Amino acid sequence: MNVTEKVWIGTEDWSASALISSIKDVHTIGTVIGVAIKSAKIPGFEEFERKVTEASVQHSLLQEVSNDTTNPDNDCLHSTDLFTLARKNFTLGQYDIASSLNVYKGVYAVAHALHQLLDCDSGVCSKRRVYPWQVPVSICSPPCPTGHKKLLMGQHSCCFDCQACPPATFFNRKPTTCQPCQREEWAPAKSEHCLKRSILLLDWDNPLTIALLFFMACCLLMTCSSALILLINLNTPVAKSAGGRTCLLMLAALTAAAMSSLCHFGHPSPLACILKQPLFSFSFTVCLACIAVRSFQVVCIFKFASKLPPIYDKWAKKHGPEFTIFLFSITILFISVLRVAINPPEPSEDLKFYDDSIILECSNTLTPGSVIELGYVSMLSVLCFFFSYLGKDLPANYNEAKCITFSLMVYMISWISFFTIYLISRGPFTIAAQVFATLFSVLAFICGYFLPKIYIIVLRPQMNTASHFQNCIQMYTMNKQ
Repeated sequence: MNVTEKVWIGTEDWSASALISSIKDVHTIGTVIGVAIKSAKIPGFEEFERKVTEASVQHSLLQEVSNDTTNPDNDCLHSTDLFTLARKNFTLGQYDIASSLNVYKGVYAVAHALHQLLDCDSGVCSKRRVYPWQVPVSICSPPCPTGHKKLLMGQHSCCFDCQACPPATFFNRKPTTCQPCQREEWAPAKSEHCLKRSILLLDWDNPLTIALLFFMACCLLMTCSSALILLINLNTPVAKSAGGRTCLLMLAALTAAAMSSLCHFGHPSPLACILKQPLFSFSFTVCLACIAVRSFQVVCIFKFASKLPPIYDKWAKKHGPEFTIFLFSITILFISVLRVAINPPEPSEDLKFYDDSIILECSNTLTPGSVIELGYVSMLSVLCFFFSYLGKDLPANYNEAKCITFSLMVYMISWISFFTIYLISRGPFTIAAQVFATLFSVLAFICGYFLPKIYIIVLRPQMNTASHFQNCIQMYTMNKQ
């Protein structure tokens, strides 16, 4: 056997020594496996050493002759006993326990390796030939479980800790690296491969979409039928008290608001992203502006008729109500167009909200512009509520405080519920919640404002007469006096 075929088991005293490694051609001696242990200071060991040494000195003086079996000429510390060490004033610190243990471990490592290779467990060792590379089998660290990478603890690749691959990474072939997944993929912790992310959107063939489309069709049917009935009976007292031609504008606005829900289905498109929020905001603002102006007029006529300044007459006769509605509407249109121009919404993919899914949505959903837009609509809602509340004691034919309050409460609860869901969840259910809030708001105003009037026109025509209205006004005047 050549010297280069040998495997050397060495202690840390010389295997890690710079003096040894600097010897010329030392690499030709073969493989060197150094055995080292961690050392630490043992609390209380020095006190224990002092007491043991004192006790040993006293005991060795009593049995000096009988127990002194050590050769006085042999100064090797490894061939003596504790009593002799104490008598010769050796401290235990001079006794290199670590080196002794390393030698012990090195010898036993080779012995156990040979014991296994030669099948000595059977009682008789085989006499087959053993090659040097068969002896040093490292068991420093056990193999890592699946989905774990190796964290090397030193200069040797056989000693390592195992660390689980974090989410969005996987363990492939590189033992010390967890590779990241692709953008459209994901992986749980401790994974050996990546998975395809699911796509979250409210597709056209989704059962939720079909149910919402049916709901939207019902809303459109109600707005169109209400508009037709009011148009046929436009000159009747009920239609005039509801606002006359303004009612048709309100119903057209509610129809457009309901149609805006179509922008939420399927894959987001650039046009759908631009239209869906501004279309609803503008349409609903037109409706709220009509209600606010009409409520303001009714309150002024019944409660402040004798106190109204001349400017009110000019405002009422010179198309002031129409101009006010136009002003409210053009303001929200300006805010919406400006918001879209500054931060244009466009189709986007949200990869951060869920680890295992891709959310297809429109970007810039919550921006300062959209907050201003929402605040403007909310301000107009409060204005409608204020004017309708002022008229809570008006004649029954003109008292719409309860109806408008109901409609506004349903509108606000619907959208508060949607924004709550939006903050904690995404996906088809959240999109469906937004469509539902849109349609439910439209339905609230149809049922709260228009349905009572349609009921009187169709089923109670005796209440849709000028004499009935005059009688209600006279009763209100008498009660006031």
